[in-house]
Amino acid sequence: MKPNSFFIDTADINYINNLWDNFLKNNIDGKRVAGITTNPNAIAKIDVNNLNSFTAVIKKLCTIVSTIREDKQGVVYVQHPDSNVTVSELKSWIDYLLHLSTDCKLGLKIPPYYDLLNLIPEYSNIIDFNVTGIADCSTALYCIGYSPRYVSVIPGRMEEVGINASNHLQFLDQRYKNGYTEIITGSMRTIDGLQRAIHYNTVPTIGTRVFDLFANPEQFIELWNSKNELYNIKFSPNVTHSSKILSLEFFDQMNNQGRYLNKQL
Repeated sequence: MKPNSFFIDTADINYINNLWDNFLKNNIDGKRVAGITTNPNAIAKIDVNNLNSFTAVIKKLCTIVSTIREDKQGVVYVQHPDSNVTVSELKSWIDYLLHLSTDCKLGLKIPPYYDLLNLIPEYSNIIDFNVTGIADCSTALYCIGYSPRYVSVIPGRMEEVGINASNHLQFLDQRYKNGYTEIITGSMRTIDGLQRAIHYNTVPTIGTRVFDLFANPEQFIELWNSKNELYNIKFSPNVTHSSKILSLEFFDQMNNQGRYLNKQL
């Protein structure tokens, strides 16, 4: 069954408004937009490096999601600027997010680290979790055991280093579904990569890099509705050390981009 929704993967307010008004609005139901997902890299790209401007941007993104969907059920995902955050620091970050006055829900992106995953049962009733930066099906299945709202795999980055992301996504699609946790696919690089993400029943996050590749809205809708014959994978794809390195490099990049904001906390 194909995913019913996708996330817009950028914090660029002008880009999102233009994308919705001139590309998506007349072609899809706004409720197909699950929300907006950000990370320290996306925040740094719009030159936000202090808590006041960060707060202002997040509130504006929430307003955009509410406007697009015409309800308050969408979500804007944010990530602590330091992936090596302590449990105590992350609890303070959650408290900060919960006290923001916004037009939609705020969700929390966390790395797949044991101590942080253990916060999910404690806070899942008040905030949605998205476990991010995952480069293999084994770690993804491990994280699903904690029942976060989403587990995010990064197939675009995986393919860049020679990891067969399609096999990992297909194997994840064959998992026992708990009825709650869904697989997000991020770090999109190409239209083909987006097509595979859709075919493997994930919730894709689509950023400027991929949206800009579409010649027109009709091409996007055609891709969304395309069909693909899936195949059965009897055993897990090989998980090599390169997947771990890729995830660590992902978080190193996030930490570097979030270092100025982190100093404000």
